[in-house]
Amino acid sequence: MKIRLKNNSVKFRISKSELAALSQENSLDHQLAFGGPALDIFLRPTPKEQPSAVLANYSFVVAIPMTAVQQLKEDEKMRTFSFEADGKKILIEKDFKS
Repeated sequence: MKIRLKNNSVKFRISKSELAALSQENSLDHQLAFGGPALDIFLRPTPKEQPSAVLANYSFVVAIPMTAVQQLKEDEKMRTFSFEADGKKILIEKDFKS
C-alpha cells in the first residue's frame, strides 16, 4: 500500500493482492514511527454503505464499503473509489503495475 498526502487529500494506491485481501474482509495497515508515538494507518472494508475516515489517538482509519471493494475487484474499468470526509478527499486507486 502506497500512501500520498497532498493538499488536504489522501491517496491510497493498492496492489492486486491487497485488493484481494480487502475483498476477503481483511484490513490493510501501515505504521509510521518517528521515535515517539507511531501513527497507525488502516484501510478497512466495512459492511456499512457510507465510507468514513477518522483520525484519533495516533490512528487514521479509512473504512470502505464492501460494495465498493467488490466493484474495484470485479470491474477492470473501475480504477478508483473516492469520497470526502470533513472536507478532505480520500482516494483509493488500483496500482496493479507495481
